[in-house]
Amino acid sequence: SKDGVILSVNDEINGDRKKYEIINKYDLMVKTVAEQDSGKYLCQNFDQLVSMNILLTILTRPSKPDIQQANKSLIENHSGKFFCITQGGNPPPTFTWLINQIKINESFYNVRNDARQSYSELNLLMGKRFHNGLLTCHVENQALDKPLITTYTLNIEYKPEVRLRHGQTIVSNSNLLVVEDDHMTLQCEAESNPPILKPVAWLKNSVSLPDINSSSFTLSNIKRNDDGAYTCLASNVIGHDQSSVHIRVQYSPMVHLNGSGLINENEKLTLTCHVDAYPSIDYYQWYKNHQKLNTSSLTSSIVIEKVSKEDSGIYICMVKNTLKYSNGSSIEKYNKTQTRVTVNYAPKVRTFDSIVAVDLLTTNVKFQCEIDSYPESIVTWRFNNNNVIFNSNKYSIVQNKSLSYLTIQQIESNTDYGLYSCNATNKLGYNSATIQLRSKAVPESPTDLNVTNVHYSAISLKWKPGFDGGWPQSFWISLDNSIWKETNQTFYTFTSELLLS
Repeated sequence: SKDGVILSVNDEINGDRKKYEIINKYDLMVKTVAEQDSGKYLCQNFDQLVSMNILLTILTRPSKPDIQQANKSLIENHSGKFFCITQGGNPPPTFTWLINQIKINESFYNVRNDARQSYSELNLLMGKRFHNGLLTCHVENQALDKPLITTYTLNIEYKPEVRLRHGQTIVSNSNLLVVEDDHMTLQCEAESNPPILKPVAWLKNSVSLPDINSSSFTLSNIKRNDDGAYTCLASNVIGHDQSSVHIRVQYSPMVHLNGSGLINENEKLTLTCHVDAYPSIDYYQWYKNHQKLNTSSLTSSIVIEKVSKEDSGIYICMVKNTLKYSNGSSIEKYNKTQTRVTVNYAPKVRTFDSIVAVDLLTTNVKFQCEIDSYPESIVTWRFNNNNVIFNSNKYSIVQNKSLSYLTIQQIESNTDYGLYSCNATNKLGYNSATIQLRSKAVPESPTDLNVTNVHYSAISLKWKPGFDGGWPQSFWISLDNSIWKETNQTFYTFTSELLLS
């Protein structure tokens, strides 16, 4: 019997004779076994004293599986649902899922079995990396020598992924150094599924550039106002993406000096070299009247706490920065500017003679003074610090730049002897120098007699002459009041020959 249904008695078949046959008197043969032949078979004698149970399981192969996609479309970052379906199979088959030959964890799928078919449901988050990948379903049971396999190509839709390329280099989300007056091209690459809806859009500092409608963007003859953030934007039905690069325009220094012009003596002078440059300056050098000043290469300002007339002149600030090209080369760029500093200072008056001696009736007696001042001074001559002298038949005054000349046409009487002063005045102050005019007389004694050298064979002397009284003078030198020598110089040397003579 099978599952309680009698199939035969002795050697007589009660059931389907095409299906069953008794052989060897008591053996039951099942012809052309099928899955429904599985069951519990019982063989027993009539008195039921002897019996034998046989549990028969028929192993059947499942059909080749079929993968079905439940979603209308697969979208990046959304869950995708798939079914792997197979018909029949005893025992019920097991399922294994793989993606790109990598086994998927069993927690992502479940299995359902019934009498007619079995299936496995897979729920998996879709990633762009799975696009065009192979989803594989393996079905196995004991009736199979090897798994039944089917594959399914994934078509995952994803928004564009945008990146910017400069030459062979990806420059997205970075700074790109370019050089003024050079040129450069950006290439916008947009990878998406499905394709982008329209040409990419370009923006500069978040403002649309409507005249550019291709994936290539070129800047020719780059200027510093081209500096900024450039963005490429692409979109499709799934979404949009963008990529930006900050173009930094390098340019040579533009230099401006301030703090120049007129300044009064003893005031504070500050000269500052203002520079517009990118990259920043790596070298400063200062010059005065084309002579290099001893300043640090990082000094952008010069400060003189109290200026003097010696600080007047032309000051030059020279700067340097270094521009770098995308090919790795670099170039040093120099620029300079200059300014004139003029120091206002009070006059300084100098005469060439402090005493002049002449006889009465001497003609064309000329006095000379030199005036150093800025701005130019007003010069006057006075006699005995009171009377201002003007051009007349007696006096002639000539001004030649920094020199002033007073000429007395003739010394007519003793009243012409006295003090003649040269006076200079400007907005910073006043100064004067005096010349004494007197009659000729004996010379004044020398002063400051000094021994300048003592040697075993010589003695050297030097002195300061006094006023010559208006006549050429000579000097007499004696040694122990025994040796007298005359000279018109202000120095003399006694040699051994003289000492021994």
